[in-house]
Amino acid sequence: MVIATDEFESLVQLERRARGLADLPYALTTHPIGGLRPEAVVAKAAAMVPAVVSAVTARATAE
Repeated sequence: MVIATDEFESLVQLERRARGLADLPYALTTHPIGGLRPEAVVAKAAAMVPAVVSAVTARATAE
């Protein structure tokens, strides 16, 4: 599972393919994270929880 900001989506996809992990799930949040107040980072993380749980659960049940 990869978690990144939307600014790095193309890099995430490139690295997945380059490492032979094209099916590795990933979740994105809006860029940037650096410089945000802690409560803003917590809000971004909380918003990502459903996508992360879905991706990890789908992968676990597929194996």
